[in-house]
Amino acid sequence: MFSNDLFLLAKPIFCYFFAYMENVHDIPLSEAAVMTAAYRTANPGKLIGGLFTKAAVELVLDQPLCVDFRFYFALKANGDQTIVLVGVDAAGNDLDTGQLAEYGLPAPPNKGNNNPLNS
Repeated sequence: MFSNDLFLLAKPIFCYFFAYMENVHDIPLSEAAVMTAAYRTANPGKLIGGLFTKAAVELVLDQPLCVDFRFYFALKANGDQTIVLVGVDAAGNDLDTGQLAEYGLPAPPNKGNNNPLNS
C-alpha cells in the first residue's frame, strides 16, 4: 500500500518531467546559429552536418520498443566523418540488433540554401 501511495504522489511529478522532456530539445534559431557558427569556425574544411531522409529516420523510429533515437559520431573506412543512428527503448538502451541508419548525405554539399545554420 505504501508503494501505491508513493506512486500516486510521484505520478504528477513523473508526468511533468516527461512532458518537459518532450520539449527539452527546443532551441531558438539565434542560439542554434551561434552554436553552428562556432563549430564551423573551430573546424574549417570539415563537414558541417548531414542529411538523413525521412524514410531512413522513420525506419529507425518505427521499430517495436523504439521511443527515441541516439546518434553516434563515426568514421568511415576512408576516414570520412559520418553519423550512425540507432533506436532507443524506454529504458534508454540502444536497439543495436534492430534497424540502424548511416549513409547520411554529407554537408557540404547537401546543405540546402544558405541560412543562419549553415553559412
